[in-house]
Amino acid sequence: MEHYAGIDVLLELSSICVVDASGRIVREAKVTYCGETTAGEAPRR
Repeated sequence: MEHYAGIDVLLELSSICVVDASGRIVREAKVTYCGETTAGEAPRR
């Protein structure tokens, strides 16, 4: 199954959204910006 991710990176807060091929939201998250934290929100295969 294909998934697509979008990340909106701002100075203090980042939004992450993962959708499947039909556009259904699989996961959404808002995190305080930190490179390690943001990478940790990405789904693992």
